[in-house]
Amino acid sequence: MAQWCRDPIVWTVSDANKVIGMCCAARKHGVPFNTFDVLEVIGDHPGALPHLLAACSTQDERAAVLALQNELPFLWCTTPIAMWMQAYEAEADRLAVRLANFGESEAVDEARRSIARKLAQIGDLEPGLKSHAAAILRMQFSKHLDGIVMGKFASGPYTLKACAESFVARHGDRRLEGEAGRLAKLVQRYPSYWSRYDEAFWDPIAAPIVAAQMAAGHITTSSHTIRQLRTVWHLDRDHFETSFAIAMNNESSGSSYIGGNR
Repeated sequence: MAQWCRDPIVWTVSDANKVIGMCCAARKHGVPFNTFDVLEVIGDHPGALPHLLAACSTQDERAAVLALQNELPFLWCTTPIAMWMQAYEAEADRLAVRLANFGESEAVDEARRSIARKLAQIGDLEPGLKSHAAAILRMQFSKHLDGIVMGKFASGPYTLKACAESFVARHGDRRLEGEAGRLAKLVQRYPSYWSRYDEAFWDPIAAPIVAAQMAAGHITTSSHTIRQLRTVWHLDRDHFETSFAIAMNNESSGSSYIGGNR
């Protein structure tokens, strides 16, 4: 199973449907996702996650797969954009072949329009993934957006500085646990956002920026870092997702979604 997760590009439609079915069944009946060994293994392989999401056919399936992060040790927002590009391009190719086999004369264009519609739904289901969906739509499916309005993916009129101030105002009276400064050291070009505050706030302010750097492929994902990010995500999800969207917008303006670790 671990080998299968390491090379999701070779999944068949049947393979993906079985796993998606497990997600849907667990969510419907209130069964913990880690009841299924296969779901627990997938949670440890971020490269497999975008492929699983791309293979979903319905909004309910997408919602069930997105819900995996509520229980398993990963965060969707840290999955690299490059992996999403590979997953959705592969899914578009598979769908085009199926449509052509059914006699669809414009199979490629129809497949890509279908994938664009799937991506547009993701931002509604999981606001923290709007940046991912928008990036893939712009870079790979811009010619097939039809009536999809890209403005719905725009981040709000906030700044990382304002998000930091808001976070400290909300949590200034509590002592935050964790290894002060570990996450902040991973993104040293942003110290002005947290250095003015007590060291206990450095990592919670830096966490969404670290997540964006992971998504852009500049920081290697590790289980320890993911645990720290999840702690902040659980503490203040609104802060995390708002700051993450801003940080991702900074990454996109630098055209640095794809690439090796830096």
